Amino acid sequence: MQVNNVPATTKPSRTVRFGNAGSAKKGGKGTGLPPIQRQLSRSLLIQQRSTKQSGVVSSKKAILLRRLTSMRKLEQMQQNPNAVSCSPSGFSEVVDWAMAASTRKQNIRAKTKRVLGAIARAGMFSKLVARGAVVNPAFRIKSGQVPAPTTTVSNWGIDRRHSTDPVAESASLPTATDLSYLPINLKATFCDLASATLRKYLYPRSLLWLQRLETKRLLEHGRDVCPEMTVELLRKQTMFKKWPQSMLEDVIKVLELSSCEAGQFIIHEDEASGSGIFFIMCGNVKVIKKRNRHKKSIGDDNAATLATLSPVVCVGEFSFLTEEPRMASIKAATRVHCLVLRKQDFARFVKHLPEHTFSQIIETAFETRNKNMHLAHPITEEQLRNYSIFRPCPSQMLQQFIAELQPCAMPKDATVCKSGEFADKMYFLMNGSCGVFRKICGTEIHVATIKAKDVICDVPVLQNGTNPNTYKTLKTCDFWVLTKSSFDQVLQANLSIVHLMMKAARDLRQQQLSEQKNLFKRSVSAIPLLQNLCSDSQIRELVKQFSAKVYKPLSVIISPANCADRLIILYNGNIKIQTSNKTWVSWSEGQCVGYSCVVSHRWSHKAIALDIVECVEVPRIEFESFLKKHNVYHKLVAWVKRLMFPKAFD
Repeated sequence: MQVNNVPATTKPSRTVRFGNAGSAKKGGKGTGLPPIQRQLSRSLLIQQRSTKQSGVVSSKKAILLRRLTSMRKLEQMQQNPNAVSCSPSGFSEVVDWAMAASTRKQNIRAKTKRVLGAIARAGMFSKLVARGAVVNPAFRIKSGQVPAPTTTVSNWGIDRRHSTDPVAESASLPTATDLSYLPINLKATFCDLASATLRKYLYPRSLLWLQRLETKRLLEHGRDVCPEMTVELLRKQTMFKKWPQSMLEDVIKVLELSSCEAGQFIIHEDEASGSGIFFIMCGNVKVIKKRNRHKKSIGDDNAATLATLSPVVCVGEFSFLTEEPRMASIKAATRVHCLVLRKQDFARFVKHLPEHTFSQIIETAFETRNKNMHLAHPITEEQLRNYSIFRPCPSQMLQQFIAELQPCAMPKDATVCKSGEFADKMYFLMNGSCGVFRKICGTEIHVATIKAKDVICDVPVLQNGTNPNTYKTLKTCDFWVLTKSSFDQVLQANLSIVHLMMKAARDLRQQQLSEQKNLFKRSVSAIPLLQNLCSDSQIRELVKQFSAKVYKPLSVIISPANCADRLIILYNGNIKIQTSNKTWVSWSEGQCVGYSCVVSHRWSHKAIALDIVECVEVPRIEFESFLKKHNVYHKLVAWVKRLMFPKAFD
């Protein structure tokens, strides 16, 4: 900023003001400058006098003297703008210096305000003020109950002109000097608040600092006692058994030392796999599994110890391949020193592995996972009883089923079974999730998701049927598999229970179909005659009135000996219909029969279920009530009569 030299007789076109121009009216000694700059002016004047006495003027002091001279001229300009002129360089220097000093002051005030605001937000004093238990000190000072503090800043250092924190404004805190002016009870309140703030902010930092010191000490101890990793030790680990020699040497170079005391966790169950692969070199660790995975805590009441591992052993390697959360927790039983292979280093090595080596590693990893299935996901009688078809089984029969179970781990996007294939296995999903896919109009659509603790293909295996849907893994999944041959072998030894299991299976399937009525909405909308009479909203209303029905093999679904008393839509299964000339035709899935029941008549054909058949039905009475409600009953009756008796309307 520059101002041209102006003669003493010439009035400048613009008066330059600096600082608080009104401070002279408020007792500011007539200088027009803030108090902090008046103090600096005095200090510069003292330095000038001492410099003149010594007779030595340094370059730094010369700058200060020039600033002082310009400041004094500036003060005179503010008092009488026509009396004094100021050089452009000197004036600019003073303005820049004064602005920097003002900025520093504002920064100090802002920092003080933030600190006091954070303390006030701790809650103790602000809650007392809100309840009226403590009177605001500012109010007590104004009323004369408490002597004013010695500080020159209003309300203990907070600049109210720029304050936007309502909590800080209503509950500002005094400085240590101001405490002596406060009553004893109010002073104690502030001291308690300060102690609570220290406990909240300082104590955790102190603990973290001490923990870092302890970790550093442990690492120094680990460097002395931990044995070195060698290629031979790496080859003893299942995953690294077939890695090339040169790559194993590179792995050893990037290993990092990590140490922990007894009781500390190295790996937490369900955490992401990014922490690393751990090679336990010294000490023992425990493999711990949560009894209830819905609880976050893993205390003694929710922890089950699966195994204890000793050096040298590798843990945490499988989750790196599957990108799945950790299956179990690893807890140090003693002081442990381990070497860590970080995730980014592991990914870099895997990219350079030969394709056949990587495939063998995946197979080996899943084999290892299968071996540990009985530890990670054990299955009990209580879990089997949660499945509908196993509820009628006695304890001895359930134990026979458990003995026949085989572990099976599958990677992501693997096909568990396909729709239409003969069901030869029953899958108990213990970990992960699977998608249910069904072909609708030639397109395979994801219609549902099955999560852990559910079973796949239990009903088709029991009923000697085919898989109704296609199942694919959405994540890496762990199954217990029961083959049909083993299942039938147990059933043959307990024939008296079979009919109870069959009934439970039919009831289960009917319940599932009743909850998935949207799956046969398309079939309802395709009912002849009805699609031209009803709107989409009316069709949706009719869908809700259908109920599911499951028929066992060789059941007679309709017969000419009975009246047509319902609408039937085939959802799944094989049905043969006997025509009038004694030939058999198939009933297509999605086809509806009985829509002409609004006119009383008997069934014209006989239909028999060849296997387990799933249908949805609506009784005639409910169907007629629906038609009458929407004023289409008489029109449909007329159409049916014309269809059944065409010669009568010729």
